[in-house]
Order: sequence, then structure tokens, then C-alpha cells
Amino acid sequence: RIFKKQKSRNAVIIFLIIIGLSLGIVYDCLNGYDSIGIISFIKNAFYFVFSWSNNFIMKAVPYMGVGYLLYLSKSKIKIKAAVPSVLLFALIAINVALFFVARRTDSVILQKIDFIPIINIFQAVLFFLIGINIPFEIKPEHSIIFRELSSSIYFLHTYFIYFVMDPIFGFDSFLILKVIVA
Repeated sequence: RIFKKQKSRNAVIIFLIIIGLSLGIVYDCLNGYDSIGIISFIKNAFYFVFSWSNNFIMKAVPYMGVGYLLYLSKSKIKIKAAVPSVLLFALIAINVALFFVARRTDSVILQKIDFIPIINIFQAVLFFLIGINIPFEIKPEHSIIFRELSSSIYFLHTYFIYFVMDPIFGFDSFLILKVIVA
């Protein structure tokens, strides 16, 4: 009976992950298809409510859900810590390359579809896998401090970009420096 409840809970979580990720990909990645009916409706509705895709539905539920499922399967999945690290750095290199290629080319597909947010999904999962493979225990009081710092950075980085970095460097200049500093 407990196993059945766990299975049905996981099925609901997987369903919500798929919905959230799908909506996030439509919102973030299909820039060249904004005029298509359902895509336009989704983008406008979420923009009206949240103003961007970093919201509960498109980021919190999918990413936390994937983390929860990975945590549950931690004892079943044995991955050496080096594997997610190598994959993460490879995806970071691909992401940086895509960023520069998309801005310096007239490729129709790179103008209509932004692949970077899709790669970011895999990077988040790899960060989590690296985190759960850390070979030492983090004290609960340190964990609380890390979560508070993470929340502070998340809530303040946009303001820092708009009100400190943009006035100093300008909107379009030193983009990589702005990303790194923020």
C-alpha cells in the first residue's frame, strides 16, 4: 500500500515536471515562433502573470521535482562524482559556444530556437548530481546558511544587474563580465 502511494506520487511529480519543463521550453526557446496561436497565448499569459519564465511552474516544480526523484533514486543509481563534473564542464563549453555562435551568425534555426535554456536544464541536474555525490556531510546549520545565501543571490542578482551593472557598463556591453559578476 505504501509502495502504491509512492508510485502514484512519483507519477504525479513526473507529470508536473514534464508540464513545467514543456511550458518553460516553449517560453524560453521558441523565440522565432511567437506569432503561432498557442505559443503566443502561453508566452503572453505567463508574461502577464510572472513577467518571465523563472517562476514556480516553469522552474521550481520541474527542477525541484527532478532533484527529488534523483534523491529518491540515489541509493539505486551509483555515479562517480567525476562523471557529472566532466559532463557539466562540457555543457558549459557548449553553452558558451552556442551563445557566441547565435549572436554572430545568421543561422535561421539559431535565431528561431534558443538551445541554451534546454542545456541549462541538464546543467542543473548535473549540479545536483555533483551535490549529492559530495563525500562529506554538511551540517544542518551550514545547509541553512547556504540555502539563505542561495535565496538572497537568486532574489538580488536581477536587481544587481539592472541597477549596478547596467548603469556602470551599459546594457549590451561586457555581457560575459556581467553574467560572471551577477
